[in-house]
Amino acid sequence: MCRSALIIVMLLQVTQLFAVAPADSTENKHKIRFLIGLDARNSFVADQKARIGGIRMGLELNKKYRFGLGIYGTEPPVTKAVHVYIPHKSDPVHVSATIRLNYFAAFFEYVWYQSKHWELSTPLIAGLGTISVKAIRLDLPNDPPQQFKGITLLGEAAITGHYKIFPWIGIGGGIGYRKLLASPLVSKNFDSFIYILKIKIFPKPIYDAILSKNKKESTAK
Repeated sequence: MCRSALIIVMLLQVTQLFAVAPADSTENKHKIRFLIGLDARNSFVADQKARIGGIRMGLELNKKYRFGLGIYGTEPPVTKAVHVYIPHKSDPVHVSATIRLNYFAAFFEYVWYQSKHWELSTPLIAGLGTISVKAIRLDLPNDPPQQFKGITLLGEAAITGHYKIFPWIGIGGGIGYRKLLASPLVSKNFDSFIYILKIKIFPKPIYDAILSKNKKESTAK
């Protein structure tokens, strides 16, 4: 079911890429804008709620194509109590595991609908990440923790959107799926649906309003 959801999201992306779009006016052709911002999403790691926070930088072309790089990580890390069975021991060992996922990723986002108030887009992420697990045996709290680390490739696909309440602020959200290219044991704990809730700030209207106010004050003097 999870793989089917990912395939559906990817097909929607491909469909929109080949959709016929209205011709841009001469004024809007080849417009390039620098992008920087915080990027956060919520998901599940080892069946626990996890918040993935990050920052991304890149470029926007013609108000439709966004691409660049980002750095992401679980913040705070996920803590889970697990039972581990050890050979030649009948009772399970109680372990507290602290799990982190950090990754560096390239992103591409296609804006397939845009109006005065609404925007809908499909962001795609492909990254290289590290997984770390620190395990402490609860029956032997004075023993040094065991550390486990690994490297993985991952991908994310989502559909997101926002509604612009005022020219300078909007609210939005989205849903998608994260897939790790790793062993089945690792993938089982990190493959997850992701959901996004966001408040979007548009700095240009704020800047234009301040600039206009300063011009009026200068003219009045």
